Amino acid sequence: MSFVLSDRLPMFDRQQLLNLRSNARRLQADAGPRGEEAKALLPLIEAELSKRPTTASLARSRRKA
Repeated sequence: MSFVLSDRLPMFDRQQLLNLRSNARRLQADAGPRGEEAKALLPLIEAELSKRPTTASLARSRRKA
């Protein structure tokens, strides 16, 4: 079964996205198709990460409650 990774990004938690971003940054130096895929995924990963609360913002919201 094949799937498109970008379609699954919304299902990833923050830590999974951070790991994926790290891997994509490393792979973007590859001149082959994997590098091209990594370059295409990076903006999508960044956009998805921007939707997730940071650890610091979660801690602030818990203190207010």
